[in-house]
Amino acid sequence: MDNELALRLFVSVVEEGGISRGGKRLGLPQSTSSRMIAQYEKRLGAKLLQRSTRKLSLTEAGKVFFSVPATLSLSWMKPQTPLMTYQKRRPAC
Repeated sequence: MDNELALRLFVSVVEEGGISRGGKRLGLPQSTSSRMIAQYEKRLGAKLLQRSTRKLSLTEAGKVFFSVPATLSLSWMKPQTPLMTYQKRRPAC
């Protein structure tokens, strides 16, 4: 499993409020999204989402986990990161 994709999917699912919508945002079918989330939870050893037919919510572990990845995933998508800024200032060898 691609860890970066699984993380992006988790963040997308939380932000969109559902597995189908979160997966769709990333171009993934609902069945794939649901399976990836389940595999990601298994690999992490913690249930991140509480699912029912009508509702999706974060578990306590999910709330803690979401607080960090959401921030990090947004910073990964920004074109200017501290490292890029440093590299631009550094004189070429």
